[in-house]
Formats: sequence, structure tokens, C-alpha cells
Amino acid sequence: MESDWEYTREPTYGTGYATVSVKCPAFRNHGKREIHCDSAYGKDAVQILRFRAADKKQRHYKVWCCGCYEKCEWYRTMAALNDPDG
Repeated sequence: MESDWEYTREPTYGTGYATVSVKCPAFRNHGKREIHCDSAYGKDAVQILRFRAADKKQRHYKVWCCGCYEKCEWYRTMAALNDPDG
């Protein structure tokens, strides 16, 4: 690992609540109150979504990262940037 924000993708992550499957291809990692995603700068940066409360982060994680990620604004931004026809 070359930097603090490069992560290995794994299909499942254990949480304090339950083990859930991450579906979003832009997902990198998460902590108690943060979700780390791909950035427009490739491996030179990471997009961090930081929550004030751990329960709000967990809800976002379950709904968007492990559920309907196709509707997530950040995923759609990254998909548009990586679209060769765009």
C-alpha cells in the first residue's frame, strides 16, 4: 500500500451491526462515521463522506453502498467521469 487512502476491495465488510455486502464499485472503505469512495483523481485522492452520528452513516451505508448505489449522486458522478462515450 503506497498511501493511507489506498484500500483493497473486498466483497463484504463486518460492521458493529451486521456483515453486509457492498455493491457499489466506487466504494473503498468505511469507518465508524466515514465512508471512503473513489475520487476523480484516481489513486492520488479519496472522496470522504463524514457523518456527525454513526447511526446516520450506517443508514447511508446500508441504503446506498449496499443497496441502490446506482442512484447515489457520487456514484453517478464517477460513472459519468469514467464513461468513454461521455
